[in-house]
Amino acid sequence: MTVDTITLSLAETPPIVIVFEGGAAPTLVVEEQQAFVVALPGVQGLPGGQGPIGPSGGELTAVAGAALNGHRAVAYAPDGRLVLASCDNPDHLLAVAGLIEVSAVEDEVVPLRISGPVTLSGWAWAPGPVLLGLNGQLVQSVPAGAVFVQALGRGDGTRLFVDLQPPYSLGA
Repeated sequence: MTVDTITLSLAETPPIVIVFEGGAAPTLVVEEQQAFVVALPGVQGLPGGQGPIGPSGGELTAVAGAALNGHRAVAYAPDGRLVLASCDNPDHLLAVAGLIEVSAVEDEVVPLRISGPVTLSGWAWAPGPVLLGLNGQLVQSVPAGAVFVQALGRGDGTRLFVDLQPPYSLGA
């Protein structure tokens, strides 16, 4: 028995036709263009979990460009290192990087929280937006002298759910 044509009908897709012509390699004909996702195997990691552990979700690492206190907002300086972010500094308008949860000394690699929950017993956030303040402070009202406003997330008691939002310039 010789098979000349095989037609496959997949749920909610047009029929797929595979044509065999005289023993040659089959030709795939799709009657209507569809987006297909093909999963390819990735690179095999080191056996036995011997590879380095990466940062947790919502977290990166960066280098401190100065001594930094924990639970402060930080921005990237022109050299790529972290400094305290400040809403009165126009250079930080598009440079806010996230929140550091631990103190760091200059040139130390520090975890940088870019999303997700952070809890601190000393916080008492009213439910709502938490904004970038002056010199890394987190606030819920825009401070005097601000040149831009940026929500870093939303607060709820002792928790801050970090979710950086685009900044809004207050300048002309």
